[in-house]
Amino acid sequence: MSATLLAAVAMRTTAATGVSLSLTCPPELPELMAPVRYLAWRDPRVQNYEPSMAKDEVPRLEACDALVVCGSAMACVPIEAADLYVDVLHPAGCCAVVLSGGVGRGTLALWRELVERGHTRMFGWSDPWDVTTQPSQVSLPAQGVTKPALTATSEVPEDLAERRTYCSEADVMLELFVERCRARGLAVRFGGDPMARDAAAAASPSPTHPTVYLETASTNSGANCALSAQTLACVGVHAATAEVALVQHPQAHLRACLTWERQFGRRPIGWTPSPSALARGVSREECLLYALGEFRRIEAYSHATKAFLVRPADMPLSDWLPPMSALEPRLRSIIRERLLRPGAPTSYAASLGIEL
Repeated sequence: MSATLLAAVAMRTTAATGVSLSLTCPPELPELMAPVRYLAWRDPRVQNYEPSMAKDEVPRLEACDALVVCGSAMACVPIEAADLYVDVLHPAGCCAVVLSGGVGRGTLALWRELVERGHTRMFGWSDPWDVTTQPSQVSLPAQGVTKPALTATSEVPEDLAERRTYCSEADVMLELFVERCRARGLAVRFGGDPMARDAAAAASPSPTHPTVYLETASTNSGANCALSAQTLACVGVHAATAEVALVQHPQAHLRACLTWERQFGRRPIGWTPSPSALARGVSREECLLYALGEFRRIEAYSHATKAFLVRPADMPLSDWLPPMSALEPRLRSIIRERLLRPGAPTSYAASLGIEL
């Protein structure tokens, strides 16, 4: 990237965020975290919440009917969603939780994330699988079952019932969510997978006791929202009228909230973990490459011919897309080089399509 181009795009500030887009000259990679922060949209009612904040600083909601946590390649998402649930949502009356996610492009990254975060023991592996592989069978104690993991070379089954036989992202999130709630002093019960063949075995909704349900067939944000809403309807919560909180990983969070808005006519109470590379084990380069893809997806998915989601009126594409696109080859090169070095923060690489 030339010094002239760097100078042309340095220190662009957008009215939408008030955050500077600051680029520095090589050899350091330009600082472009403002687009990532923009994608990590939070509802104003919960925008200041952080799991580490003091109890008297926690925001209060008047009401919340349900929490939906979308499939994610980041283990911190269900863990911090549990913190949000214990601190903010459950005190507001939320007793229904849906963890949504089948087997998708981020699942391989999630297996690696569990190794990097030291979470494999709870899934029946005292000696973790290698970061470049995945488990064959996964123990799921919250459900009292063991499921096989779909191999990296296998096609995701078209049949929804068949998909549900494999360990899904939602299955993994359930263990992390339940464990975190338990550690925070809140017992939650497993309510089953109401959309699966064993729907009759799903626990009846409780107006007072926290109940977590699974949705294990979705493979994209559109299905995450649609099937989660159907799951909630099975237990008496209707997306068109309910106050629903939604959590997704930072880079895909805005898209998930916009998809929910398109499908049900109202924006959810959106919250996502802060997009800090140091805290999440995801490199800045991976965050930026994912963010670039998100801006392209939001632009394409909101087109009138597709109408998959609602495009924000303030989305600063003209400020961010050209410089980020110019950086794409360099971002991919840096990530690819790090893949070859053991211990590098490359959990997202599988979902970004980076090839060795």
